[in-house]
Order: sequence, then structure tokens, then C-alpha cells
Amino acid sequence: MNYEDVCKEAGVDPSCCNGDMRVVITYLVENVVILDGVRQEIKNQVHVWNWNHTIFDIYDEIKGRDDSELADLLNYVLLLFKDNAYIIKQVKDLVLHLNVDHLIAKQKRKDSDEAT
Repeated sequence: MNYEDVCKEAGVDPSCCNGDMRVVITYLVENVVILDGVRQEIKNQVHVWNWNHTIFDIYDEIKGRDDSELADLLNYVLLLFKDNAYIIKQVKDLVLHLNVDHLIAKQKRKDSDEAT
């Protein structure tokens, strides 16, 4: 993805941006910086899992990854599915099983975590 692709995806004519905006967009694209704080690789991986993998498939796929990548993946899953209690429960079990619970962001939830 390059500067023009980003502009087109955002619905902006690339010729309308000034030089400063071009520098910022080029930097973001080259350094895979995502504005919401989640790397695109993480998003892609989680979206591949969506509807296609069981929690056991996900475990097999991620069990050998380093703690930082595990935390990024699992935090994004928790954020993406924050309103799905079934998935949240499975992911929290996976987090505990992988022993990375200390790296997972604590989600503020309305149901106050159902007396874990």
C-alpha cells in the first residue's frame, strides 16, 4: 500500500493533499503505523480467525509466539469481540492457559466481569 492507495481508500483525491500530509501518510504506510494503535498484521490475523477457527485452532497457531505478539493478538480479539461474552470467556481461558494474563489490557465492561 502506498500514499495514493491510502488516499483512495479514505476517499480523498491524492492531488488535494499538501506536502506535509504526504509526508505523514508516507511515514504511516512505510512504518505500518495504524491510527487506532493496532498493527495491520494483527488485524489481518484476527480477521482470518473470525468464523473460520475454533479456539483450539487458534491455540495451535499462536502457542509458539513471543509474549508481545500474543498480547497484541489477544488484546485485539478482546477489543473486537468485547460484546460477545462467549468469545470473551474462551479468550480469557486461552490467555490464562498461555500464561500471558499479566500482559492483557484489563477491559472496562458494563457487566463488571461477571464475578470471575
